[in-house]
Amino acid sequence: MSAERAFPDGIDEASGLIHRREASSRELTELYLERIAAAEPQLNAFITVAADKARAAADAADAMLAAGYDLGILHGLPFAVKDNIDTEGIRTTSGSGFLRANVPATDATVIRRLKRAGAVVVGKTNLHEFAWGGTTENEHYGPTRNPWDLSRNAAGSSGGSAAAVAADEALFALGTDTGGSVRLPAAATGITGLRPTLGRVSNAGVFPLAWSMDTVGAMARTARDVAVVHTAIAGCDPADPSTSSRPVPETPRPLVNLRGLRLGVVTDFAYPSVDPAVVAATHKALEDLEAAGTQVIPLAMPRLGEYYDAWLTVHIAEPSAVHQQLLRDHAAEYGQDVRALLQAGELILATDYLQAQRYRQQLREEFLTVFDGIDAFITPTAASPCSPLGSSPLEIARTMVTPDGTPRFFTGLASVLGMPALSVPCGMADGVPIGLQIMGRPYDETGILQIAMAYQELTSWHRQRPPALDSGTDTLRMLAVPPAGGR
Repeated sequence: MSAERAFPDGIDEASGLIHRREASSRELTELYLERIAAAEPQLNAFITVAADKARAAADAADAMLAAGYDLGILHGLPFAVKDNIDTEGIRTTSGSGFLRANVPATDATVIRRLKRAGAVVVGKTNLHEFAWGGTTENEHYGPTRNPWDLSRNAAGSSGGSAAAVAADEALFALGTDTGGSVRLPAAATGITGLRPTLGRVSNAGVFPLAWSMDTVGAMARTARDVAVVHTAIAGCDPADPSTSSRPVPETPRPLVNLRGLRLGVVTDFAYPSVDPAVVAATHKALEDLEAAGTQVIPLAMPRLGEYYDAWLTVHIAEPSAVHQQLLRDHAAEYGQDVRALLQAGELILATDYLQAQRYRQQLREEFLTVFDGIDAFITPTAASPCSPLGSSPLEIARTMVTPDGTPRFFTGLASVLGMPALSVPCGMADGVPIGLQIMGRPYDETGILQIAMAYQELTSWHRQRPPALDSGTDTLRMLAVPPAGGR
């Protein structure tokens, strides 16, 4: 590594350094471990830092490469893992107090696949307890702070993974997404995050939240990096019968141009009550894409807002079924907000749950028809910038719907439909990033990633670094904010 010890500008550059022997995996891993040590007293993005195991894995990656065994583009690259994904020999708490000492004997499928590609786990990231919440303000491990503004949260539930990538604590990370838990933190921290098609990526070894909507997703600075990681983790898995047997395409290349692509927009879908800065950034992104040759197609879908009730019913009922016995055994050990949500879920009627599942299928069929005329569906990722630390669940819930009940919650749509969607940074408001959501037809991760890559060729939002960080070196300029809660 150079004397300045600059962070690589993405997976391609980092991989090039290692494969040209200009840096070793051990040197690169040490660089990120040093950043973690400097940043964590403020950010609290990690629950567990696996420094010794990371060094050993990096040394093994270097030895393999020296012996002529090249595992590919991810060989020797450091990454972070949301702490509800099993990692052999590294504790996996799911953000829970009573699982504080849980150390899995095996890796989740996604971890096994990344290790086989040569990647190096540096640690396990903070999350909203059991992934059931949108702020990553964890009662047991403290809140994750947004590296753009340490007085705000990093959204959730994969806020630790997002903050780690944004703060250069990891080259890329894994999160999980049930209603937006990859995409919302990605938007809040100015990175890119993908929710794949339901069944495209294995959930084996991942603590479930709502099994009919859960999926693992890649998080990185750019759509290109997300595409590389997604290709590595996707595919059928005998350990997860819900995974699809469809072949996984090769990592998509950037589009030569956007001409002819059709982007669908429901122009009246809750926009009157979305933060004006978010509306302006979304419109500017559409103008940029239109100027590059895409066609923006207004869509009339007057009943689209009804999806929120179906999402909410499923999202409340299924976690309560998952935790039914655990809640009885450990009720006092759950965080107050998560315990209340799980108790509320036990009040959902079976008839309401089944009707919600029926509606999901009907809406999916309607959207498949819509996708006959468009290539992607565009919305904001979040209706407003991320909230201040300490915001009450009620305050956050009020941002999800308008006074007349119309949802302002855009990420839940792809979750209900089981379709792929990603968030890319598209602007700033009040000093924190804004995200643009691109949703595609089932199994068309390639299509939406290519649109995102093309958009990032047109703009520079993804290249910006949080002002609290010195982007040229591994030095963190600390802000005068009290440390987060202890581990």
